[in-house]
Amino acid sequence: MAKLTQKQILFCKEYIIDWNATRAAKAAGYSERTARKIGSENLTKPDIWKQIEREKKAREFRTEITADRVLQETALVAFSDIKNYIEIGEDGQITTKTWNEVPDHLSRAIESISEDRVIRENPDGSQIIVHDKYKFKLHSKIRALDLLHKHLGLTAEQRFRLDGGEDGQPIEFTIKYVHTNGAKPTDDNKAD
Repeated sequence: MAKLTQKQILFCKEYIIDWNATRAAKAAGYSERTARKIGSENLTKPDIWKQIEREKKAREFRTEITADRVLQETALVAFSDIKNYIEIGEDGQITTKTWNEVPDHLSRAIESISEDRVIRENPDGSQIIVHDKYKFKLHSKIRALDLLHKHLGLTAEQRFRLDGGEDGQPIEFTIKYVHTNGAKPTDDNKAD
């Protein structure tokens, strides 16, 4: 393995921040004028990619944030179930479970909780009535499922651009591939 320069090592550290090669090259000290070209060239070098992998692993170790942990958290949101948070009685009355009844790990699927409390006193002051209304919102299951869908390769898109349509303008189109577990597409499961 060739020895990397200090700029190349810094490029690798910067690149894993946001996966932007031009920005990483600038941050590593390459000139504004050449940053885009050098950033792109750096990504073609096997030794640079090996260093990027080492930087990713070091970051996982430091932060204890691994790809597995991120996927597990995404799956927790994607497969959350409203039954873990409410109960519907025989009479149709909806009640929320107490905080202690919700398993600790499932509280992470909750995006927000709000309370609307109204306190009323009857005219003679003999009785105080408190009405509490709690609302909670779970994180988006659709977004989490979409992320898992992409991670598993169940949907892939490829964008194309061809020069020179009939009017001389570029033609842009997208092909969407949908994984069907070997089943032949039917009208129900054809890609949009």
